[in-house]
Amino acid sequence: MKLFFVQTVDGSARRGYNYTYGSVLGRLGNGRLLAHEFLHACGLGDIYIAQTNATLLKVEGEVLEHLLPDDWACGYYPEGTMQADVIKRLLMYGDGDYSPSKADMVPYGDIWGLGYKGTGTNQVWSLGPQKVGLKDLNRQPVHQ
Repeated sequence: MKLFFVQTVDGSARRGYNYTYGSVLGRLGNGRLLAHEFLHACGLGDIYIAQTNATLLKVEGEVLEHLLPDDWACGYYPEGTMQADVIKRLLMYGDGDYSPSKADMVPYGDIWGLGYKGTGTNQVWSLGPQKVGLKDLNRQPVHQ
């Protein structure tokens, strides 16, 4: 795995990026961001709770066993816990805020949420199981 530490990413305030040739961390990057980008190199994707373009997809409702089947832990989540709140605890939550105080959970399996395939203007967003857990981890990191 190649890591590049730079002052800016694409001349912007962006903190980091996983790219074909390696992971790039800007001066605002930290250990949490490094772990996030490393897990991208291991095959995991981002997960989101809302997307605000023309399709306006978002995660709603309480957490249920079928939304995180490998991580249900016999109903560990208190009644009333919202699925979006579970997603916000994940290391692969793509909110852009990678401050050390943010959550850093890595689940075992898929978590139901919002994700996308493709890049730039070719992104296709969908609600469904997102590969953000250890079960889908490629233990031989590659940049894609």
